Amino acid sequence: MTYSKTTSEQRIDHFFSMPSARADRWRDLVGVARAWSGGRADRNAVEAALAELGPIEDFHAFPGARLMAGLRERLQGGDAKGFAALVRRVSAAIVTRDFKHDAAEWETIEQVADSSADSQPSALGRGEAKRPYFEMLVVAPGAKTHAARRIAEMRKLLPTKYPNLTIVDIRPSDDDRRKAFDETQTLLRVHPKVKVVMAIASPAVPGAAEAVKQSGRKDVGVTGLGLPNASKPYLLDGVLDSAVLWNTKDLGYLTVHVATALAKGTPVVGTTPFSGGRLGQIEVRGDNVILGTPFTFTKANVGGFDF
Repeated sequence: MTYSKTTSEQRIDHFFSMPSARADRWRDLVGVARAWSGGRADRNAVEAALAELGPIEDFHAFPGARLMAGLRERLQGGDAKGFAALVRRVSAAIVTRDFKHDAAEWETIEQVADSSADSQPSALGRGEAKRPYFEMLVVAPGAKTHAARRIAEMRKLLPTKYPNLTIVDIRPSDDDRRKAFDETQTLLRVHPKVKVVMAIASPAVPGAAEAVKQSGRKDVGVTGLGLPNASKPYLLDGVLDSAVLWNTKDLGYLTVHVATALAKGTPVVGTTPFSGGRLGQIEVRGDNVILGTPFTFTKANVGGFDF
C-alpha cells in the first residue's frame, strides 16, 4: 500500500482562513512523513508536501528558520524516522501552542523536549524561556472610533437615500451579544413604532435578532454587520433581513495574489488596477488594495458559508 498525496490538489484560495490551510498542510506532511518512514512513500512525496508549507511558514514565527532547516536537513540526509519524529513534534506544538510557553519546542534536538528538566513549570525559567513571541500585532482605531465613523456616514446617507428613515436612538452593545439583546428589548419598549434595528457589530446581530424574534414583532426588520454562522438561523426564519461582512474566502484569495505579486517584484501601489484572478480588476489607492463592496449574506446564499 502506498501513500496517496493530496497536497498538490489543494490551493490556499479553497480555504476560508489561513489557519485552516496551514493545519491541513501540516496534517498532510505528518501523514506522508509517517508513510515514508514506514516504506509506503518515497522522498519525492515528502519534498512536495514540505514545499507546500514553505510560503505559509514564512509568515509565522514558529517553527521558524532553524526548525524548518532541521526538517530539510533530515529530508536531504534520508533520515526518514528523524524527519517523521520532528514533523510530529512541530505539528503537535502548533496545535497545542506549547511553543508559546516552552522554549524547548524551538529546539531541533529531540531529547530537549522530552528531558525531565523540561517538565518543570516554565515560570521557573529555563534557557530561553523568556524570549518574546508575537503571533500578530494589529494596530487600529478602537471599536468606539469605528462605530462613530459608521454612524456619521449613516447620518449623511439617510437624508438623500432614505429620507423616510429617522434614527431614534443609538445604544452601545460593547461587542456583547447579551447586551445587544437587552438593549434591543429596551429599544422596542421605549420606541414601539421603530421599524428597523441596525446592529453594526457582529456579536450584536444575533443578539438584536433574538430580541426581535422573542418580541413577536413581525413588522421590525434587523440588519447589520454579522458572521454568517451566527446570522444563519435568523436569516432562515426571516427575522434577520440580511447581514453584511467581508467574504473571507475572497479576502484570502486576494491576499495570496497580492503577496505573490510582491514576492515576484511586481509593484502594487499607486492607482494602477491590480489583476485579482477570478475577482477581476481590483482598485488600488496608494498602498491600499481595495477588495470592494462587502458581501451581503441573505437567506438565499448563507448556506454556502461556514465561518
